[in-house]
Amino acid sequence: MTKGLPVIRIALICAALVACGVNPTRYGDAYLYTLDQLVPGSRSGTWTLANDIITPAGGTIALLSPPYSSTVVRQAAGLDGINIKAAFVEGGPAAYATTETWQSWPGPVWVQPLYFVVRGFNAATGNPNFVPNPTTLTPTPVFGLGTDSTFYSSYWQIYYLNIPNDVDPGQFTSSKAVLDSGYPLVEGALTFCALGPATTNLAIDNIDGGSPVVPLTNLPIHLRGHAPGWVEGQEINFIDFGRSRFTRDEAASDPAIVEADALFQFAVRNPADGSHKPLDLPRVGGTGPYRHHRAPELVQGRPQFGTLWHEYQVVINPPAQLLNGATAPGFFVPNSKPALRQKVVDEALGQTQWAPAPDPSLDSLAASVAAAYTLRLALNPTQCFAQPNPLFGKPASQGAPFDPCIWLDSQVAVENYFPAALIYDVDTLDSCPLVEYQGAEVAP
Repeated sequence: MTKGLPVIRIALICAALVACGVNPTRYGDAYLYTLDQLVPGSRSGTWTLANDIITPAGGTIALLSPPYSSTVVRQAAGLDGINIKAAFVEGGPAAYATTETWQSWPGPVWVQPLYFVVRGFNAATGNPNFVPNPTTLTPTPVFGLGTDSTFYSSYWQIYYLNIPNDVDPGQFTSSKAVLDSGYPLVEGALTFCALGPATTNLAIDNIDGGSPVVPLTNLPIHLRGHAPGWVEGQEINFIDFGRSRFTRDEAASDPAIVEADALFQFAVRNPADGSHKPLDLPRVGGTGPYRHHRAPELVQGRPQFGTLWHEYQVVINPPAQLLNGATAPGFFVPNSKPALRQKVVDEALGQTQWAPAPDPSLDSLAASVAAAYTLRLALNPTQCFAQPNPLFGKPASQGAPFDPCIWLDSQVAVENYFPAALIYDVDTLDSCPLVEYQGAEVAP
């Protein structure tokens, strides 16, 4: 593992959050921020982390507004939106939504228990016979702990509490009640559920009332399921991102530890003082931990990776010899989006080399192809899109897409072309379940 960058804590920010009623879960100098802190924190408009993750009701959805598009898009009234962020995974378009972040956390993230009350299982299918809660009339889960616990995570192991027909299901509103009952527990699937305010779901435009969309590609996706649950006798709400969304860390001694896959954010080094400037541009997600790439595994179309991420910064302007003799990489931005190109330049400390103008021959690319490659980083932009390229965007049967481009859009590419000296561990974990993978929605 590479040497970590220092994570700066600003006491005034923490004091301001407490004053606004936003109290992060703290463990020494480490912080866990959940939707219960991020959503109210975003409403102040002054907490950068919260506003990066959440767009409050009525606010501008930055990633769907200029310079990403031609019109301002605002979040639906009465609903706080989790921002959908475009990314690249395994050489294809992807997108994720952040629900929690751990900063300088001293240990791993653990799977926690979640209980459903059932009365037996269907003899033909084996499916549980859920018992509706008498108040909500839905199968209401009991979560083992809440967001105020330092052990909280959004990664759950389902257990079914099998009760007799004459037992009142309404008494099971806490993990203590479940465990004290003595009734048998049957292990179920792993699932991802983020606890948070009832007014929260994916960011959605308030103009047409349609579906949430992925930035750049405008791929429509569905809202996630939202329902009530119980924690220690108190009713709470959660967002359901679905079963089979993560794996346990097989290399860990504790089987309850969640595997954290690598998430790479590109950065530039400021030549004036040597500091790193992270770029607010799409990141590259891995399918395994840092330097441990594995073939992507899917269960019923749901990726088993890319839910818990371990963040790394990748410095892209080192001496040329560190990139196998390559010159400066460059982000692809279509000529039809000059304002977006200027954003890249501004992010990269004003250096125009990071977003070279594509050759005019590429203006004829299909809109869907151009969108799928927008803000993708190429190791060799001069050969890739700064001159006529007859293979650019053609299907694989006619030659590799964007050949001879060397795209830095996968874990393998990033780790192969950048040495460890240019990849920095920023000591942050994020819950960011994928909502798009390889250009298609990850079903909720």
